[in-house]
Parts: sequence; C-alpha cells; structure tokens
Amino acid sequence: MKINYNSIEKTAYIELFSSEIIESEEVTSGIVYDFDAQEKIVGIELYHIEKLSIEELKSLYQVLETREEKQQLSDFLTSLIAVQAA
Repeated sequence: MKINYNSIEKTAYIELFSSEIIESEEVTSGIVYDFDAQEKIVGIELYHIEKLSIEELKSLYQVLETREEKQQLSDFLTSLIAVQAA
C-alpha cells in the first residue's frame, strides 16, 4: 500500500494494488474507489480531505484487508490531524 498526499490540493491517493484501473465510483462526496477488471478495489482517491468527516474517514478501514494497511492509514490520518492542529 502506498499513500501519496498533495498538501496544496488537499488530496490523497491510496494505492492498494498496482493494477490497471477499469472503473471508478464515487462512494461519497470526496471519496472515489478505483476498481480493476476483477472488480477489486485497487485504489482510493480522497478529495478535500479537510472537509471529510471522521465517519467518512473511518469507512476507509472497511476496504483494507490487513492490520498493516489499517495501521498505515491510521498513521497517515494522525499525521494529517497533527498538521491541521498546528
């Protein structure tokens, strides 16, 4: 899993798997899932992160499969909160 964050645009891309994206679906305002040919989620696009609610961010954990991925997401979100609080 890779997380790329753009602090200027307040966007992030969470790459779960390196695979060709066949389809994308906006699941809620500001969160888009990218799917491969087998309809597996391979990436998550986050827009206007500062506007996403805690509940919306928590929903991301549901698509993660491993404890390590969940910890990486938690670390990323914690660092975002720390930067916004400063």
